[in-house]
Amino acid sequence: TTGEALYMAQRAGAELVNKQYIQTDPICDPISGVIELIADARFDGAIMLNQEGKRFVEELGRRDVLSEAILDQTGGYCWVLWNDKIGAVSNTVKEHPTEYDAFTKQGIMTTCPDLKCIADFTKIPYDSLKGTVDRVTSMAGKGNDKDFHHRAGLVDMSQGQYYVIKAVPSVHHTMGGVRINEKAQALTADGKVIPGLWAAGEVTGVTHGTNRLGGNAYTDIIVFGRIAGKAAAEAAK
Repeated sequence: TTGEALYMAQRAGAELVNKQYIQTDPICDPISGVIELIADARFDGAIMLNQEGKRFVEELGRRDVLSEAILDQTGGYCWVLWNDKIGAVSNTVKEHPTEYDAFTKQGIMTTCPDLKCIADFTKIPYDSLKGTVDRVTSMAGKGNDKDFHHRAGLVDMSQGQYYVIKAVPSVHHTMGGVRINEKAQALTADGKVIPGLWAAGEVTGVTHGTNRLGGNAYTDIIVFGRIAGKAAAEAAK
């Protein structure tokens, strides 16, 4: 988490690469920076709004695209809004009750019976909020989003109850780290193997390039972790 292993590897002669790159997750708690899993309702139709009550990006875009778009908005944050119709698919409130309680208590999330309540909580102008939700509802269904071409299709949001949460981008994954080969062996700057040093997972800096695709870290840690672990065990005999 704090990078000591990188300094250790570097002192052993390993080359560190791609250290200038990080990945952010776009939907995180403005206070702690932790990922807001409850806002994964975004994958089932929740919309992202700026402080003016407008959509500003396709909600299913890449993490870096969404993060940059959010940072360009007033205050560098967004609001994620969904209703019970979307919630019935995602079940994020039910699946993450601890988050729901904590974020509600923090004052960054609320549940409302109507959009007027949402507008009062977020301080978004009601007319703008209502106009955006009405437009989203009018474009519900796959292939109907004329504004941002939502690839899965927007959802009818004309009826509550509604959920809204404030979100910001936060550092999520370190793209840079130790250069390794296909055997998970740490390498020097001139490509020589460092005896007795293997690396796998997020401590390495070559597997994903400059921007990791979501979910690929699991393959990374399992595949290279097994290779590294097996080789280290053999070397220790």
